[in-house]
Amino acid sequence: RDAGAACVVALQLTDNTAGGSTFTVAAANGSNAAADLGILTTDGDADGVITGSRVVAALNSKLLGNLNGGVGVTLGTIDINNRNSVATQVDLSSAGSVADVVSLINQSGAGVTASLNEAGNGILLTDTTGATASNLTVTDVSGTGAVDLNIAQDVAEDTIDSGNLQFRYVSESTLLTNLNGGKGVQLGQFTITDSAGASATVDLTQGNEKTIADVISEINSRGLAINARINDNGDGLLIEDTGPGTLALTIEESGSSTAGDLGILGEAANPGDDIDGSFETTVTIDAADTLNDIASKINEAGVDISATIINDGSAVNPFRLSLNATTPGSSGAFIFDDGGLGFEAQTLSKARDAVAFFGSSDAASGIAITSTTNTLSDVVPGVTIDLKSASDSPAQVVVSQDDSSIVESVRAFVEDFNSVIAAIDKHDTYDVETEQRGLLLGDPTVSRVWSQLFNIVIRRNGDLAGQFNALSQVGVRVGAGSTLEFDETKFLNALNNDRDAVEALFTFKETETDEDTGEVTITSAGIGARIEELLDRLTDSANGLMQGRLDSIQDQIDLNNTRIEQMNERLESRRERLLADFIAMERSLAQLQSQSNALASFQPASFQQPAQNAG
Repeated sequence: RDAGAACVVALQLTDNTAGGSTFTVAAANGSNAAADLGILTTDGDADGVITGSRVVAALNSKLLGNLNGGVGVTLGTIDINNRNSVATQVDLSSAGSVADVVSLINQSGAGVTASLNEAGNGILLTDTTGATASNLTVTDVSGTGAVDLNIAQDVAEDTIDSGNLQFRYVSESTLLTNLNGGKGVQLGQFTITDSAGASATVDLTQGNEKTIADVISEINSRGLAINARINDNGDGLLIEDTGPGTLALTIEESGSSTAGDLGILGEAANPGDDIDGSFETTVTIDAADTLNDIASKINEAGVDISATIINDGSAVNPFRLSLNATTPGSSGAFIFDDGGLGFEAQTLSKARDAVAFFGSSDAASGIAITSTTNTLSDVVPGVTIDLKSASDSPAQVVVSQDDSSIVESVRAFVEDFNSVIAAIDKHDTYDVETEQRGLLLGDPTVSRVWSQLFNIVIRRNGDLAGQFNALSQVGVRVGAGSTLEFDETKFLNALNNDRDAVEALFTFKETETDEDTGEVTITSAGIGARIEELLDRLTDSANGLMQGRLDSIQDQIDLNNTRIEQMNERLESRRERLLADFIAMERSLAQLQSQSNALASFQPASFQQPAQNAG
C-alpha cells in the first residue's frame, strides 16, 4: 500500500469451482458469525469473488456497522448547508468508520468541521463561517447516512451534535471473559420467573458456555414465556417478556453472581416490562445536588469508576469532579455523557494498554506486546518486566541466573523446619530438675508429626531419576540436637554440577486425575512436593491430622463440660434435699423448743388435806 494510505481490513472469498449456482454466504443455525465477519452476502456481479465489509476500523475509531446498536449506517451523499447559505454535497459512501466520515466532511470545504462530540459517543459539526444568514442544515441526498448518524438537523446554531450513536459493545460473539472490564462472568446458575409465574434455572456450569450467544441459547431453551437477545443499543442482554404480564419478570441468583455479572439480576419495573441488562448506567442528578452529592451517587452506582472532588487552586470555582476507572488499561475505558448538564468534561488520560516492542524498536520487525498494567509477564519464562516510562530508544534487559536467591530459599526452608521442631520439642519434653512436664508430653499426634517430618528429610526418594535423591547430597543434613544443618558450599557445587537434578529434588511432581471424581493424586514427587503434601494432610481444615486431634480434644472438653454440668445438677439436687432436710429439722427443733418452754412454764395447783370428823 502507499505510504499514509488507510489500511482497510476485510475478508475476501474466492469461488474456486466452475459454474454451478450463485456464490453465496448464508447464516447457519442462527449464527451471526458471517455477519460479524462482514461476509453475509451474495456474489452479485457473478465474478466468483465476495469482498466482505470492513471488519477493522481506523486507528482510535469505530466501524460504522457497529453504530445504532449494530444496525449500522446506510451511506450515500449528504447535503450540508452552512450558516452562510452555501450548500455542499459530501459523498460518504466510501466511509467505513467514524474517522472516515469526519475526514470526508473536513475535506469537503463545506465551511463546517466535523469532530467527536464532548462525550466521545457521537459526531459534532461546527460551522466555521462566522455567519448567521441561515440555519445550519444537514439533509440526505441519497441513502440515509445523515438520519442514521443523527446529524440530519436544521438548527439556528453553529453546532449540530448527533448525541449518543449507540456503538455496539456487545454482540453474540462477545466472549464472556471480556465482559465487566475483562473480569468476566462467573459461570453459575440463576433462576428466571416469567410473568405467568413459571420458573426455570439457567445453568452455565456445563463448560460449553463461552460467548453471549451461548448464554442466549441457554436462556431461550428453558421453555419460559421470554425471549433473550442483544438489546437495541448493543450494550447488553435484553430479556423480553412474551407472557401474559400477570407478574413482574424476575431473575434471581442461585448460589452465584452470574446474573449480576450479566447485568440482568433483579425484577422488571412493572408486570409486562422487560429486563434490560444494559451496561450503560444512568445516574439521576437533582437540582439541589452538590458536587459531593454527585460524586457519592456515581460511587454508589456500582460501576467500576471512582468519583472524587479535586481543588485546582483557582480563585473562582476551584472544585472539579474527577472520574477515574478502577480497572487498568483499555479494559477500563468508559464514556461519560453529562446529558446536557454542561459539565464541560475533558479527557485528561485515555484508557490504554502498555505496549512494548520485543526484539526490535522497529514496529515493522519487532513484536508488539501489550498489557493492561505496566508489568509484562511470561514474555520470558520466569521473568517479570516492570515498565517504568515510555521511551523511543531500546532498553536492553539482561536476565542471568541468581543462585543467591535459591540459596536463601533453601536456608529459609532449613530455618523454618528447625523452628517447627523447636516448637514441638518445647511442648513435648520433661524437665528433670524442675519436674515440669510439657503440655503435649506423650501426645501421640505430636510424635507422629515429628517422625513424619524427619522421615521425609532424611530418606532417599525413589521417585527421582536424577543423581540427587536425598537432601544430604545437596548440603542439607540432620545435625546435633535433631536440627537441620545447611552446607552452602556443598549446595552450590551440586547446583553447578546438575541444576536440573537439584530442582527436581525440591519441585518435581507428577499427578493423575480420577475421571469419575475429579480427585487429583500425586503419583511421584520430589522432597519439596512431598513436604507440601504432608503439610496439607496435617493442616487440612476438614480432614487434617491436626484438625482431627483438635476435634478430639474439643470432644473431650465438651464431654467433661457435660459431666461437670451433670455433677453440678446432681450436687444442686443433693444440696436442695439437704437444705430441705435441714429446714425440716430446724422446724422440728423449733417445735420441741416451744414445747419445752411451755412445759417449763407450767405451775402445778396447791392441795389442802380436809380435816377429820370428830367421830
